[in-house]
Amino acid sequence: MRRLVGLLHRMVYSLALGLLVWNLYVLPLGLNVRVVGPLLAVANAPVSAVGLLLPCDERGIDAPFGECHHEGGQGAAQFFSSHLRLAIPVYTLVSYLPLLGALLSARVLRRGGRAVRSEGPG
Repeated sequence: MRRLVGLLHRMVYSLALGLLVWNLYVLPLGLNVRVVGPLLAVANAPVSAVGLLLPCDERGIDAPFGECHHEGGQGAAQFFSSHLRLAIPVYTLVSYLPLLGALLSARVLRRGGRAVRSEGPG
């Protein structure tokens, strides 16, 4: 049950981050372009990296790479849905990376401790 709640929390946070990136892209709220550009590029980098594997009309926002331009090919609603369809799973997987790193480091430390104990005198 706790894992399901954790997954749902991560998905809600991923949705919020995807909406934030969308709002920064479409409506930067009067922020300076020198502030919004790097913030958008950093926040959207994982989504754009995965989006490079997809066709242009399925990518969503391609902020840091800029390979795909959505001029006239898609409507705003299609562009929004394609961005969220890609952003939510990518941000959810990215949110599991710290947990994966902690589990791997605990496993490495546990194996390292066994090796040190087995090499001792006795």
